[in-house]
Amino acid sequence: QNKQSPTAQENKPVMAVETISPTTTPITQFLSADGVIVGKTLANVGAKSGGLAIEAVMVDVGDTVKAGQILAKLDDKSVTEELNMVKAELTQARASLDKATADLSRVEPLLAIDAISREQYDAYKTAKIQAQATLDMLTAKLANVQNTQQNSHVIAPVSGLISEKNADVGMLTGSGHLFSIIKDGTLEWQGNISPTDGKHIQIGQLVELQNDRQNVLAKVSRLSPVANASRELTVHATLEPNSVLHAGMYQTGRIILSAQNLPTLPQRVITRSDGMDYVWTLSATDKPDLYQATRQKVTLGNRQGDMVAVDLLTDALVIKEGGNFLQDGDVVQVVKAGEGATP
Repeated sequence: QNKQSPTAQENKPVMAVETISPTTTPITQFLSADGVIVGKTLANVGAKSGGLAIEAVMVDVGDTVKAGQILAKLDDKSVTEELNMVKAELTQARASLDKATADLSRVEPLLAIDAISREQYDAYKTAKIQAQATLDMLTAKLANVQNTQQNSHVIAPVSGLISEKNADVGMLTGSGHLFSIIKDGTLEWQGNISPTDGKHIQIGQLVELQNDRQNVLAKVSRLSPVANASRELTVHATLEPNSVLHAGMYQTGRIILSAQNLPTLPQRVITRSDGMDYVWTLSATDKPDLYQATRQKVTLGNRQGDMVAVDLLTDALVIKEGGNFLQDGDVVQVVKAGEGATP
């Protein structure tokens, strides 16, 4: 370190001080953002048969379900009645077709010997065609009613967690969904950041979600390519399984950008004046244990506990306390050096 002028060296020390030097500390660089917890993949489940009353609801919000599980049962009494009626009509239509087929077979030889007219024969033929069409129509109708009856149960298409229930006993089914299922119960945090900060986001970065009960980690899965109505970008991060965060919760997250070993000082060593941060550094003189004090502006980085990153070298000598009583150029005596500092 540079030695000071003879004038400075001749000064008597104004006070005795202890020193400390910056120590290397792992510092996490992060970006804070506010967001909301939502289901990562939602499956909206409705009734396949409309106009039926709900007879029973088997699940509620928060329940875990398996794919194929019955969520609700519909009242299919009217469908059963219609099914029985269609079956009866179908039986009658088969009988009509059988009769029309027999009649046509009986008159065909008569046409060959001109015992009946062509017009009479065509009437028998048309009757068979109509009977066949009626049978085909009722067969299709039977399949449709049977399908409606089979759909009288609302079935979970995926395994997961029930996040929404719009089904009540007695309600008629329509086009809207009755349940929402978070597939596999997987949640994600959607945090909003400025487009400027978007350049720091990478797939796979960890996000720390701090909760009163425990911290939950999430991993960035994607960054929305288009800004929202507030002109912000949305970060999507998949949560690890946990029991403390739930869909719909607002949550501040810290997106971990990097971790570096940086020079740090205890926060108490830093003084602030006129919006600037300062420390008192020392430079050696010709006399042992005597140093000249300088008020030096520093730029602070992120914190780790009570340690804060500073733009100083690790061999810098910094006054631990009492610097506010000094003026630039004062000579002090070092009575005890901090760890890593040799006066």
